[in-house]
Amino acid sequence: MTTAEPETPQPASVARAPLPSVATTQTPDSVSASGAGADAPSPLWRLPQHPPQFWLPPATARPTPTPAATQPVTPKPESAPETTRETAKLETPPLKSGTAAPTTAAPTTTAPKAAAPATAPSSAARSTPAEPPATGQVLPSRQRQIAVLLNDGDARLQEGDIDAARTSYQNAFERGSGEGARRLAETFDPRSHTPASRQASAEEAILWYQDAVRRGDRRAAYELQELATWLENAAASGNREARRVLDAWRTPAEPETGAEAASTP
Repeated sequence: MTTAEPETPQPASVARAPLPSVATTQTPDSVSASGAGADAPSPLWRLPQHPPQFWLPPATARPTPTPAATQPVTPKPESAPETTRETAKLETPPLKSGTAAPTTAAPTTTAPKAAAPATAPSSAARSTPAEPPATGQVLPSRQRQIAVLLNDGDARLQEGDIDAARTSYQNAFERGSGEGARRLAETFDPRSHTPASRQASAEEAILWYQDAVRRGDRRAAYELQELATWLENAAASGNREARRVLDAWRTPAEPETGAEAASTP
């Protein structure tokens, strides 16, 4: 007899609770591309198996800055401080009361030499005559000037302008002409004038004749001797002026003593 196996009771079917709805999240392009070959996309966000690695450039040694070539610094020369008007005012010492302010002297200009005056030269001016070069040392250019001046003096003398004639003769003498000095002496020689003439001066004639002799004029020595003879004759006749000139001419000048020199202003 067959024994019937007892039936195993089947468990009652349990109703499954519904799964909670999961919000669908869009998958990025990179993820969707990687999961394109899967059978069915998962509704959940899949994390990558390996975390992303951020790329950094390889570390390189920092270049050492090259020091710039330094040029030697030359110190600038100290310039002299400019003197301002204010500084000049401060440095100027104050003037005492009653003292006149200093005045700036105007620049002096050398005036050109004026021509010799037309009047007769005085004996005091002729006591120290100028010393022009000797006749033998006169330059050719000056010789031409001397000839022109002598001719001009002769022409003025013939016209009766004795002052202008003397000026021309003196200019010739100053250029080294002994003849100019002799002709100038002749204009003062009392032998060529009337006794009452004011143009005559024996003293001036003697001085100019002597200058002509120093310049080598031979005729001047002869005229000087003739004038001395004329003065002696005039003094013997009672001419006091001739006697005075002779005495002053022939008497050498005596040096002053110490007392006289001290008393002389």
